[in-house]
Amino acid sequence: MTSPKIQKASFITIIVLLVLFVPITGYSIFLKITTAPIPLANQNTSHQMFYDGKLWFYSAAGEILGTYACEHTYCSYGVSYENDGSYALNYFNSEESSFLPIINDQFVFIHDSDDLEGHEVFLYDIKSEVAYKNMPYASIKNYQVGLENNLFIAENMDHQFGVLQITFMATPIIPYEYDFIGILADDTSDVPLNTDYFVVLSNSEWKIIDQNEAVLTSDIMEPIVTFNGEYIITKLDDVFHIMNYSGLPVMDEDFKYLSFTGRYLNCVNENDEFYLYDFVSESMLGSVHSLKSSDTVRTELKEDTIEIYINEKIVESVSLT
Repeated sequence: MTSPKIQKASFITIIVLLVLFVPITGYSIFLKITTAPIPLANQNTSHQMFYDGKLWFYSAAGEILGTYACEHTYCSYGVSYENDGSYALNYFNSEESSFLPIINDQFVFIHDSDDLEGHEVFLYDIKSEVAYKNMPYASIKNYQVGLENNLFIAENMDHQFGVLQITFMATPIIPYEYDFIGILADDTSDVPLNTDYFVVLSNSEWKIIDQNEAVLTSDIMEPIVTFNGEYIITKLDDVFHIMNYSGLPVMDEDFKYLSFTGRYLNCVNENDEFYLYDFVSESMLGSVHSLKSSDTVRTELKEDTIEIYINEKIVESVSLT
């Protein structure tokens, strides 16, 4: 039988241990709570692109997708870079610069460099946190407003152009073998831009191809400005020409300006005269209008007429019936 003295000593010992360890345990729990990582969703509450040395990625609904730890001075989402202005092509020229989008809540192009003026980017998989830095691009283009079907015109580090489609992975649908690839502006289409056809340049020759890289034209020796289903307008040294898809001239004449209104051709000849041309009848429509150097001309296709405006004043309504 345990003596009363021993029982008393044990009781005192238990009390002392409780006094010592209960605060220590409580403090340990407190430290664990206060030092636990703050969930990403509770950080960067203003959804800044760059915050705390990282890029932050959010869904359209504002849900956090992930982050990327920056390594260099200039770190941001990639920006669409259009070099189309160096050529004659009528392209979609957005007045606002915008970052390339997050694709399918998984992929994003990142610029992480010490070169402020550079356009080099790499693809980053947000979900798996994989940066494909071993496969960089000299530039990526989507005309600021986006291309249909998650397509992107890509320039590799050898400055050859191809087309990427990004779904659950990045797949080249047009190989890197062109000196330039562009998309014709279509003022009647909604964004994203239609990607049925591409204008390409290779070895100083122009042509039109589709998404399957099927060639729709002969090699064109002059830079392509625009096209419709039958004819191509070109421009060389400020002189415009009209030709068919075989590269043969349709009108053996030099023009100061050409454009399409539907299936009709707007012409400004070397005498600064404007008129409409009908390919079907192979004849001029309406009257000839003399222009001054400062004059602006536009046409508007109605149901059965084409209205001609000079300096925004209607000067003729040409019947199409």
